[in-house]
Amino acid sequence: MLKRLSLLLLFFIPLLSQAQNDSAIDVPAQLAGKNYSERTFFKDGHLTHQVCYNDPGPADEEFCYTLDLDFASFDSISDRHGYDLVKDTAFVRCSFGVISPQNRDMDPKAVITGNVFVLGKSKDSIAVLEDIRVTDSAGQVYIYHTQRSFERKKEK
Repeated sequence: MLKRLSLLLLFFIPLLSQAQNDSAIDVPAQLAGKNYSERTFFKDGHLTHQVCYNDPGPADEEFCYTLDLDFASFDSISDRHGYDLVKDTAFVRCSFGVISPQNRDMDPKAVITGNVFVLGKSKDSIAVLEDIRVTDSAGQVYIYHTQRSFERKKEK
């Protein structure tokens, strides 16, 4: 009986976790959609990844999925090193928000888990592998599973 129950659980657990992911928004995949663009940049130890929607017709419908990674400084970012966003908060903090003309604030109640691996860095760019799951204060799940390069933000 226990063996049969174990087999059933092994079969159903992947289906249940897949059902949870079906409603998740794969943020980098949105770039395949019409009117989406991406901005990735860093200044000091602050890395910003934005995926933005802007239909050129209507006014004030634009928004950006904004994910920030905050390290103490540029020098504190270790090359070829992984960071757990839950356990390594002494080294990196992560924040998320859906920024629009109506909402200019990050979501302070977002629950962010996952990992960031620094693939390489130079004085002008940082390449990372993101494996991040965000659950915002409304319960919506956002997934970042992608490799991105952040360019140093130009001073004006």
